[in-house]
Amino acid sequence: MSSRTCHPLYVALSAMVLFAAAGLCADRVAQEFDYASALADQGFLDLAEIVYKDAIAAHPDHEDVEQAVLSLASLKAQMRRLDEARADYENFLKKYGYSKLKDQAEVGIAEVYLEEGEYEKAQKGFQKILDESKDGASLAYVRAQYGNAWCLMKAGKYKEAAQAFKEFALIWQGYGRAQEALLAEGECCLKMGDYEGALKAFNKARERSNDDERVIRALIGMGRAHQQAMDYDKALLAYDAAVRRDPDSLYAQLALTNKADCLAAKGDEAAGKKILEAIMLKYPGTRAYQEALNKLAKLSEGGYAALASEAERYARALKEYRDGNYEAAITWYNGLVKKFPKGIYAPKAQQGIARCYHKMGDYKKAADTFMEVAGKYADSPIAVECIREAVASYDKAGDANGKQVALKKLAAAYPESGKADTIQFSAAVTAYEEKNYKAAAETFLQLVEKYPRSDHCEQALFQAGFCFYTLKQYDQAQKTFGRFLKKYTESDRRAEAAYLRGECLYRLNKRADAIKMFRAALQNDPKPSIKARAHFWLGYCLQMEKKWDDALREYNDSAVSAGEDAELAPKARYCAALVYSQKGEYDKCAQRLMDLMNDFPAYPVSAKIMGWASNYLMEKKKYADAGRVADLLIARYGGDAAQAAYIEKAYTVGAQAKMQAKQWKAAIEMFDTLLGKFPKTRQVAVAKMGLAECYKRRKEYDKAKTQLQELIPMASGELLMEVQEKLADVHKAAGEEGEEASVLKRAVLLAPAGLRNRSWLIKFNHRLGKLYEDLGKKEDAVASYRAAAEINTKDPKMLKLQKQAQERLAELLK
Repeated sequence: MSSRTCHPLYVALSAMVLFAAAGLCADRVAQEFDYASALADQGFLDLAEIVYKDAIAAHPDHEDVEQAVLSLASLKAQMRRLDEARADYENFLKKYGYSKLKDQAEVGIAEVYLEEGEYEKAQKGFQKILDESKDGASLAYVRAQYGNAWCLMKAGKYKEAAQAFKEFALIWQGYGRAQEALLAEGECCLKMGDYEGALKAFNKARERSNDDERVIRALIGMGRAHQQAMDYDKALLAYDAAVRRDPDSLYAQLALTNKADCLAAKGDEAAGKKILEAIMLKYPGTRAYQEALNKLAKLSEGGYAALASEAERYARALKEYRDGNYEAAITWYNGLVKKFPKGIYAPKAQQGIARCYHKMGDYKKAADTFMEVAGKYADSPIAVECIREAVASYDKAGDANGKQVALKKLAAAYPESGKADTIQFSAAVTAYEEKNYKAAAETFLQLVEKYPRSDHCEQALFQAGFCFYTLKQYDQAQKTFGRFLKKYTESDRRAEAAYLRGECLYRLNKRADAIKMFRAALQNDPKPSIKARAHFWLGYCLQMEKKWDDALREYNDSAVSAGEDAELAPKARYCAALVYSQKGEYDKCAQRLMDLMNDFPAYPVSAKIMGWASNYLMEKKKYADAGRVADLLIARYGGDAAQAAYIEKAYTVGAQAKMQAKQWKAAIEMFDTLLGKFPKTRQVAVAKMGLAECYKRRKEYDKAKTQLQELIPMASGELLMEVQEKLADVHKAAGEEGEEASVLKRAVLLAPAGLRNRSWLIKFNHRLGKLYEDLGKKEDAVASYRAAAEINTKDPKMLKLQKQAQERLAELLK
């Protein structure tokens, strides 16, 4: 439920674009805040936090610092540092209680309460915002609507929650949370037994989502709805579709558990049971495991209580074993075997008993038990594991004869395992494959110490480091990789070890050492995948050090090395574009973004970055490219309320680009859409003047006049002068010279005092003089030319007009 707070780009009413000729953003400080926000959008949260903190500390009085402080609090919420996030939101309210962003801080606090399970406090906060908000389209209002619906659902008010989610999804179609709302609506309908309503909601979520996870969840929801309605064939089709979408995902595993239950309900209990047993053995401790347990219980002899008892006994025994309570573990294992001698966990339980004896130091008993289990399950893969472990136990017990017998059996079953070092290495590999990384690391290191000349030492030491890395024990991992690098100077895995050590050092906040390791990895001829990642992480560290040129070079090298890697290649290009923007090389930034969107159209470039590109391209008069980026921005983020500022501007840029291409009808449609979607838009002047120009070009003069006349009461200063000039142009195009003259005369009379000696009056009076000449009004022409000639100016263009006015005046006075 955490949200991202986006930095709004404030734009003028006139036709100005964001980027001045001097750069992408006139305010370099504001760009720093935008830069941090863009990093957060792409998931570079730790880097974004550093950039935010640096910018806030350096510019505490900048006009955008309020938004930055708020964004930093939101960033912490995304990183699940909820206490810090709430404290930051509360401090924001104390310091900036007057701010127009106050409601976003309040909704942030409510969202933190929701994350923490404080539903009553959360709903009270959301409701306060909904009651007090004066803008039903504000980001805070949208977030409060969504959060309030979740509070209703958590409180068991499914009917109200379903309606709230349905309304939210309808109003905010295309917004990412709208798809989540549809999934939540479906869940509420299922809770109420409204299968038809659930199917509609889940199907809408499936159709509107382009995210695999959401599509899979929607398909699972549809399957559950069909299943509860006893339409089993359709349910099975939905579950199969979910699994095909991403077979290795957690949600695909859950789809399989539902499929098994559905098969059983349909009458094919054997097929269902087979699927569930496979899940329980393959994914212990996961949500899929628990789901499989619940469903398998319905199919097993003795029902849920029996199966749950077996699974719970095994889980309890395993916990006692891992906690070092070996006697208690043996009790639980024995109880399981006695009660469920043919259960799915019986072989693992007997192996567990032998392991307990080994841990307790009763090596002989452990070895005998391992051999007994191996004989009992001779056709099972567990047999080889038990013989391996028996060899180690006999060795500890000093039973040379028993060890020799075990080795012979092991050699017969697994010829390559006859050596003690190979046995230990195989045991470590087995622990690793079972995801028991702690035991695997210990066993790998024991092998290195005990058999220093073993052919397995190199791989064992590397794998030990990788186990520590997987366990996020980064200090131990980097030390182990360091040991590997020191010992194996000719190893083919040096590059990978250096890279992984560098990443561990980065995680330990030792960036200088990490940079050295990434460079070392690149000097050891790494494989392309390692090379690409080493370049990327080196660039990332250098970026955090603000070494822009070095970071840029590494990102570029990473993109080249990554090739068509759908994850890393676009990310490296994106980061390079950000660095170009930070350096002020905005043409390269825009070009990088264009290339990125061409080569990786599915990559989620942030709205603000697309906005930068489209505006910059417009500034450089690359209208077709600017329009294409603007259209893409609208297509991707058009329904996302959080990106409203960028969408609003995109419609303007897109319409202006179409005007440059003389696509008047298309431009009119975009301007109309802009005004319809954003009635309070800051772009109203641009839109209405754009519409007037399009209608004028289509010779629909009355429509053009209407747009400009509606704009006059809203305009002032130089903008008012520009509108009057456009209106005069329409009358001229329509052949209405008298009306043209009236508009210009009124513009001269209404011109603000501050503009009387400015270029507008020179232009208007010179133009009036020519008009009056054409209309045969000599005296009025003389007066207008004289007025134009007498205004003081240093503008070269206006001086030229004044010279023409003086020449005409002299001719008329002859």
